Amino acid sequence: MKAISEIYKRSDVIYDMIKLYIDYVLEKNTPRENMRSTTYYSAKLGAKLSVTTATKKAMADSIAKTVSESISMSNIVRTEINRKGLFLITSIDLYGKVQKSAMAARRLQIIEPGYYNSLRANNIEMLYIYIGPIISKASRRIHSNSTFDEVVNILNDMGR
Repeated sequence: MKAISEIYKRSDVIYDMIKLYIDYVLEKNTPRENMRSTTYYSAKLGAKLSVTTATKKAMADSIAKTVSESISMSNIVRTEINRKGLFLITSIDLYGKVQKSAMAARRLQIIEPGYYNSLRANNIEMLYIYIGPIISKASRRIHSNSTFDEVVNILNDMGR
């Protein structure tokens, strides 16, 4: 029920979920050499770290806005909502829909625990079922040996 109240509290819950995913992926895929050098040269590169963080946040915000407003993203989410009927829940359907949402959230918790925790902290993990197909597709394309540029391109392609 918290997730449903979040729909009404937030102006764009889908955008928020996509932004959390992009923040999570960019943080997880920051090039290791950048992390080592900023740790080692923290006094010298404090300003660079601030700029890098601001750049990453701006990039995440830009990608999330583009993806959440894209036509295909809207169609995919609309199809998922229509198919799952969040806004037309009857008392008979309630248990089944909550169960499916819980199963999708549990699956996410196993596959991407960091992203699940971000959604959970925002009380929107039960809404993952509506953007799951988009996130799953992107997650499958991102490999441990993907470069940062490849990851950014995959994230940009989420809205197509």
